[in-house]
Amino acid sequence: MNTDESDIKIAKPISTQKFELLVDLAQTALKHAHITEFESIVRLIKEAIDDLNDDNVSVQEHLKTVHQMRDSRLLTEFTPAVQNTLLGTIAKLMPYRNHKDRASAIAFDMLMMDAQRTVLTHPIAQAGLSAHFVVVAKQLQGLKMQIQQVRTHADIIRQLRDEEFWRVDNLKNNGYSQLESARTALRDIIHLQEKEVHYNPSIMLDISEDESGIVRENKASYLYTIDYEIYKQEVEKTITPLMDRNITLQKIKRGEPVTDEEIDELNKLIHTQNSTLDLDTLQTFYPESSARLDDMLRMIVGYDPDTIADKFESFIRDNHLELNSLQIRFLDLLRQEICRNGYLMAEQVFEAPFVNLHQDGIDGVFADSDADKLFTFIRQFNKPVPEPKPAIEVSRARA
Repeated sequence: MNTDESDIKIAKPISTQKFELLVDLAQTALKHAHITEFESIVRLIKEAIDDLNDDNVSVQEHLKTVHQMRDSRLLTEFTPAVQNTLLGTIAKLMPYRNHKDRASAIAFDMLMMDAQRTVLTHPIAQAGLSAHFVVVAKQLQGLKMQIQQVRTHADIIRQLRDEEFWRVDNLKNNGYSQLESARTALRDIIHLQEKEVHYNPSIMLDISEDESGIVRENKASYLYTIDYEIYKQEVEKTITPLMDRNITLQKIKRGEPVTDEEIDELNKLIHTQNSTLDLDTLQTFYPESSARLDDMLRMIVGYDPDTIADKFESFIRDNHLELNSLQIRFLDLLRQEICRNGYLMAEQVFEAPFVNLHQDGIDGVFADSDADKLFTFIRQFNKPVPEPKPAIEVSRARA
């Protein structure tokens, strides 16, 4: 994907955007005295927080706050302090959930949540509902009705594509529940269409004063968001089944050099497995880096455990180290981190989880001379690229 640098902006991860919208939805429900809906939304907020990966380093930094926000009673009180914590701290941790959703599912969630927000606002604006009809109906047009999973939900799809469904009289009483049922039914099949769903609050809909006519005003270009964490998960999900039979992926996982031709062939193979993926997109998240794609892929697939074990055994043997139980645990932890992440920054040995073994990290576990040798040894596993942009927004001209 060729993208001009001027078209790339830093954006919040889509999972963070969704959580912020969920909190805003709860605020709207409470403000307009929709208590049953508010309690339902709070349950969704709690589910998201409960799903955070407590082993993730970023989550561990705020673990006390995370545990506090998992208290249903505290969430239901929804004080200004709770709201500030949800938006200021918890929202930023949403990319580190255990359960990974497709980007298209999250985008569809947000489209429907936008519509729910309109339904929960008094008085309900017909112009707003009409705007949501235009956007949602357009997204549903591309669903492949020949697929059985989609056909199963034909009634709901037909309902959402009917403008009469989006009338105030139809949605004023239990509109939130109707939209929520549709959202939960369709979110897991919304990817079964010709084009991916993208939530874009910047799309402009010009609703005429005369409600008999709705005019959509097209901009010269539009923005869509690619979320790094979700794109990374899609790549991982696609290449994992290929690991055992693809030589290039095996070489990458062992840390062996690969040629540009091998990378090109791998990219073609991945594209046949998932037509929405292009490995070149990974480099777009690192506009200031000259790292190779195989280095970036290793950060997704991790390092081969046997390869890392051999390297560590050689290091111990060559330096004639006699290890005590604490040192063995420290080296085991090093190996685990390298294998899981495909890299390890040398300075991490002074941070969690290593300080859980000793408050001084590596310096508290090894003698100075041995710590220096180990520090030098692990530099070979340094992260090959800087932190990626959490998301990019790409501008394209409209067709």
